[in-house]
Amino acid sequence: MANKKKEVFSPKPMTEGKKAVIQGLLDEYDIQSAEAIQAAFPNTEHQRCIVHMVRNTLKYVANKDMKAFARDLKTIYTAADEKAALKRLVI
Repeated sequence: MANKKKEVFSPKPMTEGKKAVIQGLLDEYDIQSAEAIQAAFPNTEHQRCIVHMVRNTLKYVANKDMKAFARDLKTIYTAADEKAALKRLVI
């Protein structure tokens, strides 16, 4: 049965001879789908949702500092590229 599913999910008919750009959205608990996508598309890049990254960061910030920290953090994650984000990051 597993081989049959793998054949159905095969990317070849859809992408043969072309550069495929496919975007998908998975929640953090959908591990099997993420593994299937990685198996079918080995060069797949994974990016965490910005909401989850911000929430994860803010849980370590004291309540009294939350508003100012979130404002500063926003300037980093809305930067045009990594270089601009690093410029805005002050440690």
